[in-house]
Amino acid sequence: MKKIFVLLILLTAILGCTSRESMTKEEISPMYYSLSGKVENGVRIIDVEAYKFGFNPDIIVVNAGDKVRLRLTSLDVVHGFKLEEIGINKRIEPGKDNIVEFYANEIGTYEFRCSVFCGPGHMKMKGWLIVK
Repeated sequence: MKKIFVLLILLTAILGCTSRESMTKEEISPMYYSLSGKVENGVRIIDVEAYKFGFNPDIIVVNAGDKVRLRLTSLDVVHGFKLEEIGINKRIEPGKDNIVEFYANEIGTYEFRCSVFCGPGHMKMKGWLIVK
């Protein structure tokens, strides 16, 4: 019984160490995520917060064909939002309106990253756009 308990604790610790920042595109399964934001006047609006060293949400889900408006906010310092496959590279300045609009035309999973160096955790600052 004691061995099983120790094994469960070790397994929980190992699984708990897995984070989204280390996930690959192949590990993101669109079926597990619901649509992000809300639709107003035909536009899917999603609020995204950038902070040292992450995004909230770090997984954004939209439908193919959606017109998407990201309202980007920095909670601390200047960050960036780069979604290379869609041609987006936006500087996110604290206290300013930082809006990005695009059409989600291609089904797929796309990585976005901070494109402005923001400290020692900068390289881990990423998220995923899922287009269903």
